[in-house]
Amino acid sequence: MTNSIILETASLRPADLSFCVAVIPTPPVKEMVASASLAITKEFENRNIIDNNVFPAHVSLYIGGTDYEFLDALGKKLQERLTPYLVTRFVADRLYEGSRGFIGIDCVPYGFLPLIETTAETCGEFHRQHARYRPHLIERWPRLKPDERQ
Repeated sequence: MTNSIILETASLRPADLSFCVAVIPTPPVKEMVASASLAITKEFENRNIIDNNVFPAHVSLYIGGTDYEFLDALGKKLQERLTPYLVTRFVADRLYEGSRGFIGIDCVPYGFLPLIETTAETCGEFHRQHARYRPHLIERWPRLKPDERQ
C-alpha cells in the first residue's frame, strides 16, 4: 500500500452530512428501476424507495461525507471537472435485486469509465483537504482491515 495512513477512530471527524454523486438514467431504465423498487417495497421494508419523484433512479458514482460549510465548494469543483461528461452514455446491461431492497444496475463501462475516474479523483482530492467520515464508517472502523480503510 502506498500513501497509507494509520488512523485511530478518535482522530476521525464525523461528517455533518452524507452525499452521493450519481447519474440519472434515461427511460426505459429509469422506469424499470422505480418499478422494481416499488415492487420490493410492497413485500419488504425498504428505506430507500426509488419512485422517481422523491428519490430518483440513479447510478451512484461516489458516496462520501462532508460538512455543510464545504458543500458549495465541493459542488463547484465537481461541476467544473464533470461538465465535459454531462452527456456521457452508458449501457445498462442487467438490472438486479440485491439485499435489503437494493436495486442494482450492471453497466457496460464503455465511455463511462472517465466519468467514474474523474468523480473519484475529484472527491478523493477534496476528502484529503477536508477529511470527514460518514458516522457509520467511524463506527465500523476498528473492524475494517487496513486495505478497507483506504
